This record gives sequence, structure tokens and C-alpha cells, in this order.
Amino acid sequence: MKKLLLVLFVMFLLVGAAFAEEKGDVLLIPKTTVLPEIDAIMDNVYKNVAEVRVYKSDPGAQEPDDWFDSFASARMLWDDDNLYIFLHVYDDIINTGTDWNYDGVELYFDGDNSKTEGGYDGFDDLQMRFNVGETELDEIDIGYGTGSSWDFVVDGISYVIEETDMGWDMECSIPLEDLQLDPDSEFGFDIQLNDADESTRETMLRWWQDADNANDQWKDASLFGTAMLRVDREVSEVLDIPKTETAPTVDGVKGDDEWDASSQISGEVPDSNYDIYNTWDWSEMRFRMNIMYDDANIYFFMKTWDDIINTGPQWDYDGVELYFDGDNSKGEEYDGLDDIQLRFNVGETELEEIDVGYGTSAGWGFSTDGIEYIIDETEDGWDLEVSIPLEDLMLDADSEFGFDIQLNDADDELRGDKMLRWWSDNNDEWKNASLFGTAILKVGATGVADKAPATINSFELTQNYPNPFNPTTNITYSVARQGQVQLTVYDILGNEVATLVNEVKPAGQYTATFDGADLSSGVYLYTLTSAGQTVTHKMMLIK
Repeated sequence: MKKLLLVLFVMFLLVGAAFAEEKGDVLLIPKTTVLPEIDAIMDNVYKNVAEVRVYKSDPGAQEPDDWFDSFASARMLWDDDNLYIFLHVYDDIINTGTDWNYDGVELYFDGDNSKTEGGYDGFDDLQMRFNVGETELDEIDIGYGTGSSWDFVVDGISYVIEETDMGWDMECSIPLEDLQLDPDSEFGFDIQLNDADESTRETMLRWWQDADNANDQWKDASLFGTAMLRVDREVSEVLDIPKTETAPTVDGVKGDDEWDASSQISGEVPDSNYDIYNTWDWSEMRFRMNIMYDDANIYFFMKTWDDIINTGPQWDYDGVELYFDGDNSKGEEYDGLDDIQLRFNVGETELEEIDVGYGTSAGWGFSTDGIEYIIDETEDGWDLEVSIPLEDLMLDADSEFGFDIQLNDADDELRGDKMLRWWSDNNDEWKNASLFGTAILKVGATGVADKAPATINSFELTQNYPNPFNPTTNITYSVARQGQVQLTVYDILGNEVATLVNEVKPAGQYTATFDGADLSSGVYLYTLTSAGQTVTHKMMLIK
């Protein structure tokens, strides 16, 4: 029955663009310029952050039967107000109830990363549990180790849990202020997945901890991992590819600090025709990719999890396909100009072994002479490192282009429908560029730190000051290039209350003043829109 349902399952979510990127032992969580809707449906902005895999089993608990029995991946974002978490759970039997014995997720936080050994510090160490079947704020279980409740206020939390064909999904937003989290500061963190196939919990899986005393996290904050709200990377619905000052050595080895400037995405979107039940473990078919560029080349480092390597010279064997649409025209057929498919197969070493495709058309003379690449098999599967000249791909800095990544996996003789992608679930990408996602070679920093006042090269909306305010406040924003700019204020119901800017402006930084003298106290939203980009912040008027 489940396999029949899966044929209708068009897109299974998560793994994606940044494994909320892990740097050493620290989980780096990027800032979002797009406010996710809390509905347990994964917004596109989540594709541009990396996943967190929740797969480490508690030694004292039962092992899952397979990844359909229990496995999860999470994507995480933050803005000036909230931490956002999207959890995608595989669970073949849903068992709902009101305590730790039933299906649900526990989130652990230690705001100052003090990691108190053998206890919670009574200040900012916190355990928070959401159970499947819950819908109300007062159903969230808040724990403080063995101590009594510290009156943690759940009023600012928003969450939705929805059952799916594969298990269940949970999306939540939690105020940073309540968690006592500061940007660019490390905090203790872990995710624990509880799975109860029968009347009580049998398995526990975590992102970080799998030690013998892992199940003591409810009373021992020293067992948490470490995370950080990074201020040097922002994400939107368009994949920002950062510029690097130092080109990596294309040797198949991801050197220390060599890819620090990169963005990171991962793939978990299977082809719509593929029966995911033919994949018996998360480590059989999955990838994570780092991407960056310099004045000459675009660089990719792809780590692939693949338990069986099957090499051959064509699309039916293990390899990766990269798709580009240089001017982002996204035609339903390849345009004969800059739409291109490049395939690198495991076992290849020579430039002439790279397969270049142009949809159903004949070759257009794309030269592979400037490409460098190497594929190495690893304990987990295989790694690919590659550089491709920007000129050959017709990519320009600060211009959007079409893009996707397709992993081909051939455990048996041929690949069949075992394909996994970053963006699309449609196998027609080899001839239809309208299916690609969108990326941009970002000019300047992708984040909010180290802003140079002399040169404005980013699209940004800062928090108003003062905030709260009465009755006036200043809103500073910047645009990277000349164009139509709109700065609009809305009430909490979405009604427009003021248009502060609606005109063509050159690239630069500006400040607008908002006067709320005629408005009532409350929360208002202000939105900046320019060149197809939009960002929104909240502000509070108190009279």
C-alpha cells in the first residue's frame, strides 16, 4: 500500500543546501531574508541551506529497522526575531501520545554554551518537546533537567506538525530572545527524534550525541553539540554563490579552510518516477555540495554517500550532472546559446570523457579544455572536485542563472530512475531548462557582517531604530544596483498603512523615516522590494 502511495509522491523534502553547514564541530546556521511560512510545507528558501541529519542511535535504545522506520533531516534558519526549524521525518508507524513515550522531537538549547556538566544551569539550558498530534502551545513540554519549571513562555512559538506518506514533518519558529541566543555566538544544541512503533518509545536518534550516556541530555547540558547563528551568510529563494579570494586546489581533497567562502547545498529531491523504497538507507544515495567562484572559474566540491559504486561511461552509471542556463531564460527547450548539461561519471579522469549535452540538439562546440576535475572513491562513496571557466558557461557576476545538480546512482547494472537532485524532481532537465532552479554569483559579502560603507554591493534591510518607537523611527536599507525600489509598511493583518519609498534609485544606502503618530500601538511589518528581491522585518510602536 505504501509503495502505491509513493508513486504519487512528487517531491520528498529536505537535505539540501547548507547541511545547516557544519564547520569543524560547529553547526553554522545562516540568516534568511525570506520569512518562512510555518505550515509544515518546506519553502524554497530551505533548499538553500544545508541539512542536519538526525541519524545517530542511542546505544541504550533499539536500532531502527531501516531508515523508513526512523530517520530525520532538519533545515535551520534565523532572522532578527526567530530561529526556524523544518524537520522531515521518516516513520512507518505513527504512534501519538502526550509524553516522551510517543513519536515526537526534542530540541535542546544552552544559550551561552556553558555546557554545565551533570545538570542544567538554571539560566538558559532548555529541553523542548513537540509530539506528533499536538497543535496547541500549551501541549509543548518544556524541561529544565531535574529542576522545577522556570516559567519559560511559549507564547512566541509557532509550530505545525503534519503526517505525510513517509512519516511526518514539523516546522516551528522560536523567538531568539526567549532562547537567549545571540548572533555570531556559539550555543549548545541537539535534536532528538523519538519513535514509538508500539506503546512506548523504542528508538532515539540524534544529530549530535550517541554516547552511552546520551539519554541523559534531559539533565546534562554537557552532552549537547555546538551551533552558531552565522552573520556572514544570508540566504533567499535564489542560491547565492559567494566569491572567494583564494582558488582551491582541484585535487579531490577538501582542504582545511579551503572552502570557507563557499555556500553549501545538499540533495534530497528524488525523481518523481523513483520508488524511494528501493533505497534502503540514507547513506545509499545522497549528496552535499560546496560552491563558490572567482574572476575566472566556478568551483564545486561534491561529497556523495553511495554504498555501491558502479562505474561506466554514460548516464546509466554512477555520476553527477550539472545544469546551467547562463542568462536564466528558462526556455522549455534548450536555447542553443547557454543552456548546457555536463556529466561527470565515477571512474573518469580525462577531459574528453566529460559528457556535454544540449538537449535534443547536436553538440554546439562547447570546449572542455578549461575544466579541471578529479573524482575519488571514499569510505562513504565518492567525492568530486571541479572548476569550470565562467566564460565558457556564459556566467556573469551579479546576474541570475539557471542551475541544478543531478546525482545518478546505479547499484545494479543500470541507474534506472535512481536520481536525486537539489531543485527539481523532473527528469526532463536534459532537454527543458525551465525546470532549473536559480542561482547568482554574489558580488561582495553574502552576509551581514563587515559592511564597507564606501561601496554598496548588497541588497539589505536593517532593523529600524529606535525599536520600539514612538512615534517616529528610522529604517536604513541598501540596494546593489539601480532599479525600482519600494519600501512599504503593513499592519499585522497585512493591510498597507504607508508607502515610504516608490521610485527608481541608484545603488547605495538610504534611510527613510516612518511616522506612526496616527496609528495605534502594536506590531507592524516593513518590506523592501527591488530587482525581484524582497525582505521583511517587524517593528513595534508603543504609545
